[in-house]
Amino acid sequence: MVKAVKTGKAGSQNSNLLQHVSRLQEIDSDLEYVQSLHSYFKNENILMDTLHPHTFTHKERERYFNSVFANFPKKSLIFLDPDIGLEVSKPNQRHLLFNEVKMIHDHLDTGSILLIYQHFPRKVHEDYIRQRCSQLSELTGSLPLTITDNEIIFFLCTKSPGMQEHLELVLKKYADSYPALRSPSCR
Repeated sequence: MVKAVKTGKAGSQNSNLLQHVSRLQEIDSDLEYVQSLHSYFKNENILMDTLHPHTFTHKERERYFNSVFANFPKKSLIFLDPDIGLEVSKPNQRHLLFNEVKMIHDHLDTGSILLIYQHFPRKVHEDYIRQRCSQLSELTGSLPLTITDNEIIFFLCTKSPGMQEHLELVLKKYADSYPALRSPSCR
């Protein structure tokens, strides 16, 4: 945690968050980990919901998504953390597939945001960002926004131009407050 503060990592100015994250690192159980996140967000007056009660498996992939879409939330941040990341040229069951991203985006209302977590692959980061932005733009019909610490990148997609504008300002302001962050444009 000391290194995060020294390097200006995201969230390192929030002592409550740092304390909670240090406890999360000691948890081995997925269920306990998610319950701990629920507890943290509840204390921050942020409602968190897990859209499907069971662990995602490739075998149950179609049923999983059908279940999620049956009760899809409105005015929400939909966070996706795929095992390996977004689809590649030869995806396996641990990737988030483009058709799944499209289905999820299609279910968004104009008050919601789709947030995709991705570790950078061993590629030139700027090239990777441009490639993914182009792919996500083609899938969603609008340019995604990004924020990165040069290890991970978040892609944010929304259907609302007003929300997009507001998010762009928020991401820039957040990136400006932490030296390790930047919010590169997809344009």
